[in-house]
Amino acid sequence: MTVKASQFRQNLFQLLDSLRESGETLILERGQDRFLLQPLERRKPLGSVDPRPWILPDPQGLEDFSPSKWVPDDLS
Repeated sequence: MTVKASQFRQNLFQLLDSLRESGETLILERGQDRFLLQPLERRKPLGSVDPRPWILPDPQGLEDFSPSKWVPDDLS
C-alpha cells in the first residue's frame, strides 16, 4: 500500500492498525522521497513466556553432602 505523507498524518492510527492486522508493508511518499514502514515481529507478553524446566540434582549426591566434611582451601 502506498500513501502520501499528508494522508498518513490524517489516518496514522487507522493505517497502523491496518498494518498490524494484515502484516503488509506501507510505502510513505513525501515529495520525491519514499519510506518503507512494515511491522516487525510481534513481542510476546511476559506472562506468555514458556517456563524453563527445572534441572534437579541427583538426590543421592545430596545425601553424601555434609557441611562437616568441608575443608577450606589453603589461601596462604
